Amino acid sequence: KAVMGLSKYIKKIIDQNYEKILFDIPFQSILIKLNIASILSSEEVKQIQDSINEEYMGLEVIKLLKKRNDQDFFEFCDILKENEINAVKSLGQNLEESAYKKIEVQGSKPQDLEEVASNSGYIENSATSPKTLSSYFGTYFYSIPK
Repeated sequence: KAVMGLSKYIKKIIDQNYEKILFDIPFQSILIKLNIASILSSEEVKQIQDSINEEYMGLEVIKLLKKRNDQDFFEFCDILKENEINAVKSLGQNLEESAYKKIEVQGSKPQDLEEVASNSGYIENSATSPKTLSSYFGTYFYSIPK
């Protein structure tokens, strides 16, 4: 795992949406996906599953998410956007859009951001870098692979 942790602006987005994240997300149903995406370890998932209730699960997931990196945050948003519940889908969308706005490349699609990233030399070697937005964050803020 990268050492640096979450950007301040993403922590702020989590704080601003704390209640929505806590009460709108069915954590029980996304824990395995968070594990598959390497956002949570199997031990963490097991520990969270032992929680008294969904809210407590949410508190634990948020606490752990805040200790991860920006790439993990964007993967978390993707997991929410894949959810069958519309409120969860739109929460994932909103969190992601808020983060993009903070990057100050407003109205950009992920591939535009990649172009910005490689043109400004953030991605040192585009030949070997995977072409994903999260790899841009990973390369820019931390070192990949995890």
